[in-house]
Amino acid sequence: PGLGAEAEEDVARIRRNIGRCSRIIDILLDFARQGAHETVSVEMQGWLAALVAEHPERAVITLEVQPGMMLRCDPARLQFAIRNLIENAWQAAEAEVGRAQRPAIVLRAFREAGRAIIEVEDNGAGLPPEISARAFDPLVTTKAAGVGLGLPLVRRVAQMHGGDAWIERTGPGGTSMRLSI
Repeated sequence: PGLGAEAEEDVARIRRNIGRCSRIIDILLDFARQGAHETVSVEMQGWLAALVAEHPERAVITLEVQPGMMLRCDPARLQFAIRNLIENAWQAAEAEVGRAQRPAIVLRAFREAGRAIIEVEDNGAGLPPEISARAFDPLVTTKAAGVGLGLPLVRRVAQMHGGDAWIERTGPGGTSMRLSI
């Protein structure tokens, strides 16, 4: 006889959590090996368009890139950071608009004061003040299944590139997070 529906659900949940833990360990090990990271020149419009194409049904993502923008970066680590910001934006917006609508996200890349800025903006409810003040601290999360490592790692990626990450705006109508390089 089989396990039964309830036991099969428990096994599936355990497998998902093992996969999540494995991914978190891989990420932490990668960042622990920080050492030298390889940078290359990236044409931002096409590179970010490919990243946006990974999320076709989850959200309406508008891409706004300064024309001709190039960036010298570690593409794998920067992709990790941007994916994390998009995932957070999607979850925040989905919680606000519900599953009947697709969340709206704007991904921007531009230069400001000699630095490259990448911004992810959502149309969610915004972060509560007690969370927004500590959002980039390790183990701070608003998600029941979250571990609170995503935004600290986003900040670490920005710092590895000589920049930083921060909340530009949060409140009714959504949150805008930025990282500079």
